[in-house]
Amino acid sequence: MISLIRNKNKTFIYYGFLGDSNFGDEVVFETSRQLFKPHILLPVKKMMPLPLMIYCKLCNKKISGIIIGGGTLFGSIMEQDFFESIVDTKKPVYIHGTGTHSTMGSLDGWKRILSNRIYGGVRGPISKYNMKNYDFEVGIAGDASFGMFERKLDNGHGKRETLKTILVNVGTHLDFKGSTTSRNAIKGFIKACVRDGFRVQFLPFFSTDTLLGLEIKKEIPEMELLKIPTSYLECVNHFHNSIFAIGERLHFNIMALLGNSPFLSINYNKKHEDFLESMNLKSSGILPEDISLDEALNAFQNRFAFDWEAINKKLYQYKHFQVDEASKFIN
Repeated sequence: MISLIRNKNKTFIYYGFLGDSNFGDEVVFETSRQLFKPHILLPVKKMMPLPLMIYCKLCNKKISGIIIGGGTLFGSIMEQDFFESIVDTKKPVYIHGTGTHSTMGSLDGWKRILSNRIYGGVRGPISKYNMKNYDFEVGIAGDASFGMFERKLDNGHGKRETLKTILVNVGTHLDFKGSTTSRNAIKGFIKACVRDGFRVQFLPFFSTDTLLGLEIKKEIPEMELLKIPTSYLECVNHFHNSIFAIGERLHFNIMALLGNSPFLSINYNKKHEDFLESMNLKSSGILPEDISLDEALNAFQNRFAFDWEAINKKLYQYKHFQVDEASKFIN
């Protein structure tokens, strides 16, 4: 707490899920920290060190603004009284690629929080539409992790096609319609790829993914089970070294895009569609009840259809938008 008080840079409150080793949440926070460096981002949650809690309660005049992180967060408000107390001091809000539920809980609270100066934007067109339904006018910033995008100079796709690695992922917090269909198709795809001499690696983003990966490995021992990545760079390198990816987790598919790896997203939630539509890549996703081995193999065969020049141009546009908006917010 002493370092916070002595800090000569600005301190921003960070609103978002953290602390349960979910790579998607962690990479969004990593991106936010990079974007606002050298300023301090202070995550506020129920379980936090007592000195930080005291600082948040007693020193809120030292807080320069609120950063609403990635994830689908425009719903019920966590720690609502605290965030409203910050807003009452007329501090600005930066929306960092946040998703929006179609039904927004705590609407009066969000109207207070978003009543001051707003910077940044939401994840995609679906989130923008949902916000507009509640009279919030916001732009589109793409996913928060787009702020980390850098294309490797050696990432030519001619070289990539000499690689033999395919990445897969299954796992969600809650069960979803078509989950059995989806996972049977993915297992069939893994078996087919192993049979054809490809190296298949299962990349988990959360502990439940790892458990599911262990179950698949019992059935298909040739599949390699990787560890949950600990950083953006570690994760994106997996995709830089793969020729194709297929998976369920939203940020598995987002990281495939950032690593310029062709992919097929299993759209078990509207957030997947929101992300894909933000990049004009709706055809790169499929509903879990519609996936089959043939559909997965077809996506693999059509992996050359990705227009990486156009995709990377759009990624840089979102990145620069996030950076420009962050600069305005800081100042």
